[in-house]
Amino acid sequence: MAIALALRTAAGGSVRGMEEISMQALAKLQQMLPARLQQRLDAVESQVEPLARRGSEVDMDLLVVIATASRQRQTIRFDYRTHDNQTSRRQVEPYRLVSDGRRWYLFGWDTGRDDWRTFRIDRITEVRPERGPRFPLRDLGDAAARVARGAATAMWSYRARVIAYAPAEAMMRRLPAAIQIEPIDESTCRLHVGSSSAESLAEYLALLGVDFTIEEPEGHPELIAQLRTLSERFHRAAAV
Repeated sequence: MAIALALRTAAGGSVRGMEEISMQALAKLQQMLPARLQQRLDAVESQVEPLARRGSEVDMDLLVVIATASRQRQTIRFDYRTHDNQTSRRQVEPYRLVSDGRRWYLFGWDTGRDDWRTFRIDRITEVRPERGPRFPLRDLGDAAARVARGAATAMWSYRARVIAYAPAEAMMRRLPAAIQIEPIDESTCRLHVGSSSAESLAEYLALLGVDFTIEEPEGHPELIAQLRTLSERFHRAAAV
């Protein structure tokens, strides 16, 4: 049952060609299932309606090329298209492939930027592993968490630093991995937050559940104005 459901899920995944392969394997498996299990599987499948796929498909051969280079510690070159449709040639030491179910990402050391970078696999083309000595291993840390943070913050057009009056450990338990949290002392931490607009960021801050202060408020007049608007709205609601 678990294998059958996994194959059904993979059929709607983000790797190009997986749907046909998964459905073929599922059909063979169903022929071997006892009638009792087949009825249970039919019951589940008849009541499941998947959401429309929102991610982009990636080529399986491309994943294999990058994964092989990563395992063998080969630097790769590729063309990369950013979210604003700009293309550049990148040279990267590939460390990990990360999937969130919708999209695949490459996390690696960009030698041209001299820093860690996250790349969406569906925006990578013309991958060429380089011959030569293996690249040295670097301190990777939590690749999945760093990819999650990079993917979530890539589209932020409005950013701010916030002092939260709560321990960093408590905020880490409450907030997603995309939010960078810096401990200040035992009862205070700094949050690096952002959103698509000052309005949506103010609404997000209202849900923190702790007191906070905007660092450099003079640089965020729109955010301060939106916080005042929310405060007045909540005050009117509480007065009813």
